[in-house]
Amino acid sequence: MKKFGLAYDASGDSIQLASSPYLTTIINFSAIPIINTEPLEAEVVRLLATQDCFIKLGSGNWVEYSSHTTNNDLGDNTFEVQEDIGAETLSSGIIKLWDFTDGSEVFHLYSSWLGKIFSGISPVLTKDYDNDDKAYPFVGIIASSSDLLLKANQPEYFTLRGNKYLSVVRSTIDGILYVENMV
Repeated sequence: MKKFGLAYDASGDSIQLASSPYLTTIINFSAIPIINTEPLEAEVVRLLATQDCFIKLGSGNWVEYSSHTTNNDLGDNTFEVQEDIGAETLSSGIIKLWDFTDGSEVFHLYSSWLGKIFSGISPVLTKDYDNDDKAYPFVGIIASSSDLLLKANQPEYFTLRGNKYLSVVRSTIDGILYVENMV
């Protein structure tokens, strides 16, 4: 599976996009970040929505924190770091956890943070983490002047190069969004 990005719906279910052809269906979306996790590659994404929605283009990067030595265990829905979490960190968003032992990366959602703790981790932790492991929340800046209207049933294509992302916001109560990695 190729690392591309992460999209999630309003219920917090996370979806890892794979290499093309792969079409992801997201129902009842409200705010969906779609992030290019490969900074040296350009990725093309096709979006198709059943209802009109707004798209904002943005950019950002991953900020590194070190895992707490003992407080991040299998099944936890919080993740504690050694450093104070920076004020620039999004109030809710995506966090990438890196395991020093096997080099694996796992993406999770978090619903809030306070001090040194990310809360509402979804899905819950699937392993124990110690002080050699790292946490990388995605810190992004949305370019408010770049709002685009995605019309219902009219596909749009976007190129995400580097640490670029799209944020898709639903403008109606119901709708389905299809996201496809075209590479």
